Amino acid sequence: VFLKFSGKNQNGDILPGKPLVKQLRDTVYGELLGYNFDVIDTSTCSNECSGHGVCSDETRLCTCDKFWMENFFRASAGRQFSNCDWSKIYFGIVVLMILCGLFVVLYVVYYVMSLRNDQIKR
Repeated sequence: VFLKFSGKNQNGDILPGKPLVKQLRDTVYGELLGYNFDVIDTSTCSNECSGHGVCSDETRLCTCDKFWMENFFRASAGRQFSNCDWSKIYFGIVVLMILCGLFVVLYVVYYVMSLRNDQIKR
């Protein structure tokens, strides 16, 4: 079932699609006029892709600009939308820092264990 809505603000002006969709999402969820629904959206993609990409009208997914990628935690958490939240450069730096930190922890554990083994041998 496809429903088409229009709405007006307090001044009587017709609301554009994006503010109307936001208002419907915030106020009505799950059931409207006796219909259960999964998605409230405009006929064209209104997703801004976090300002770092372009949204496809057919798939409603973002195509991120160079050096940007989707925040997969936010996109996979419930009813979230496609996004281009993460910088690939910052993501790479964070992954590298985590790997370096893990290496340091493993080295410290190895060093402590080798000291213990040396003390046991004596």
